[in-house]
Amino acid sequence: MKLNFKGKLLAFIAVIAVFVIAFILVLTNISNTSKDGLSGQPVTENLFKVFGKDLTLTLINKTQTQYTAANNTRYEYTVYHKKKQAGLLTLDFYELYSGDIYYCMRMDSETNTSSLLNVEIYLETDPAYQYRYFSYPKGRDNVTSVLEGPFNSEETPYSSPYKIYIESPSFYMVASCVNAYKKLDYGVLKDLPNKSSVIQIHKGYITAELPIQKGRLTEQWGIYSKELLVDFSDDYTKAVAKIADYSRHRKWSMNGQYYLTPSTYTPSGNDCFYKNTAHHAGESFLRTEGRYFDSMSIVALYTAVRDQTEDGIWPTEPQSDWLRNDYGIYESFYDTRFNTDAGLFLIRGWRKWKDPALLASACAYGDFLVDFAKNHHFETENGGYLVWDYTDQKFALIPTHVSLNHLVTEMNFLYELYVDTDDVMYKEIAERIRQAVIDTEKDWYKPNKDLWYAYMKDGSYGREDYVNLTLKDLRYSQKIFEQIYGQTHPSFTLLIQAKESYLRENNLPLY
Repeated sequence: MKLNFKGKLLAFIAVIAVFVIAFILVLTNISNTSKDGLSGQPVTENLFKVFGKDLTLTLINKTQTQYTAANNTRYEYTVYHKKKQAGLLTLDFYELYSGDIYYCMRMDSETNTSSLLNVEIYLETDPAYQYRYFSYPKGRDNVTSVLEGPFNSEETPYSSPYKIYIESPSFYMVASCVNAYKKLDYGVLKDLPNKSSVIQIHKGYITAELPIQKGRLTEQWGIYSKELLVDFSDDYTKAVAKIADYSRHRKWSMNGQYYLTPSTYTPSGNDCFYKNTAHHAGESFLRTEGRYFDSMSIVALYTAVRDQTEDGIWPTEPQSDWLRNDYGIYESFYDTRFNTDAGLFLIRGWRKWKDPALLASACAYGDFLVDFAKNHHFETENGGYLVWDYTDQKFALIPTHVSLNHLVTEMNFLYELYVDTDDVMYKEIAERIRQAVIDTEKDWYKPNKDLWYAYMKDGSYGREDYVNLTLKDLRYSQKIFEQIYGQTHPSFTLLIQAKESYLRENNLPLY
């Protein structure tokens, strides 16, 4: 039977419809396809919608990076209010190897508007869930924080601006509130909890409202999973979640972890946070079992990679008043301890996830540290290097003190890098630092049997040592010596024994 023109047209439309449906199915399958044990690149454009009254957005940058443990897509939009530039919106997504999703939204405002930027994130959520959060009865003290809940969202809707831990039969989330900050000098953020709000969880999506106010930064982030993220029935898991809760005592931001700013930094204050480059919380997550800890440690590792400068370091942005007064070192200074802790975090991340990007980042810092140690040190009688603790943003030859904990940690890091790369350059500088400790071992003992904190630039020793941080570093060194040389070193043994004896006599913890 022959088709008339109308019949042929309908048949043609039917064929086109089949192709369109097939194409949609292919796009859908992209986000579910497994490749080398990892979830495939998500179609992240389908994960969000952004809108607001009198607001228009222009995409100015989109970056996609495929790592071993996650795929990352970041969008940057210029936001306009009535055709006037109002700020920058950044949306960051990680599809993790497990299939879990991390997202972070940030509105960096340049002007005041009455409009709110509305963001919808499309996830398989449900408004019926249970949630917990840590409250802070003594301000920003995380030692005395209290785990509250679980609460039923239908009876006690989420309304207080805390980070929440969600459980339901259909999904699990860890979600921050919508954090509002005032931007201060040198990258410091002043937390504005009275300006913060909460996300709303609907059937199949969540919503957040980001105000646009000049000088403000507004962020919200979350981890989404179809499996349990945090097991609060486990005491150790609960303890890690408590100490590293990114709510009041610490903050998580798109570019890393933020700590309360010390009073010796400028600017500072009870509600002020600075970016701490060491990633201590991420490193503790790396050692803790659980999907949330896996996810956040992975995101923190790749954040460190992204945040590393071309020189291979992570500057501390605020000004340290005592570094300024004692040595003439101002903002954006290099801190050997924080940076070396970040380097160790990357090495441990490399060993767990086997992503070459992590080892490459650790090596970039290792190369910097080797050069820094060669040019910024006091030399001991047998050619050892007492490496200076700090320098300014231009890496000037400014002699500073040499903390024992900084020095030993630098050595430990270089030895660890040598173990993973077989590059003798790292071992040679590590041995120079070890020789410096051996040469000065007898000088570190204080009259009260504790250890001095630092070798001062005038050749004396001074300041109070940490309770057990340096002790942990020295013990770590002995394990590395055994691994590389087959035996510990007696000078390090004596330093450990002296510190342990002092702690016992003063009823202080050994760990």
